Amino acid sequence: MNFVLNFLCFVMQIAQLSFCPPAAWDKELEDLRLELARIREASKSVILERKELLAFKHAHQGDKAELKKLKQRLAELEEEHTNLELVLNRKKDYAASLEEENKSALETYMGSSEHADDMLKYFTLGFEDSLAKVKELQPSFSTGSILPPNKVIEFRARLKGSSSQSKKNPSTDGVPK
Repeated sequence: MNFVLNFLCFVMQIAQLSFCPPAAWDKELEDLRLELARIREASKSVILERKELLAFKHAHQGDKAELKKLKQRLAELEEEHTNLELVLNRKKDYAASLEEENKSALETYMGSSEHADDMLKYFTLGFEDSLAKVKELQPSFSTGSILPPNKVIEFRARLKGSSSQSKKNPSTDGVPK
């Protein structure tokens, strides 16, 4: 139907031009040439834009699949993160319980007679080593008459008193006084 209408318009224009002087034909021809040049430029612009859109479409065709893979990887990483947080929380709880056990064991040791003996041993270590050296150099010399310094005697008495108190009264926090 459009073709028939276009053809009729064309025929009517030719009929009009046949009754016109040659100068009008030249003017009409020039107008048609300008219109044709404008249409060609518009056509080139549309073809160029179409090519750019097709190139863009082809360049981004794989994006949906890649996006789907990335979303799947993100979900996997979030699940792994959740599992690692659970493991971390369990390890923190375990570390806290070990810390409590360590603190409890240390308090028990600090209040024990073993701790008092160790403290006495380390405090008097130099004195007893000196006595052993005297016995080694002069075996006939009686070392029973050599008394430790007053500080060592006081320390022994305080330690023995606090260890005997901790044995009698276990509620003293286990720390020697």
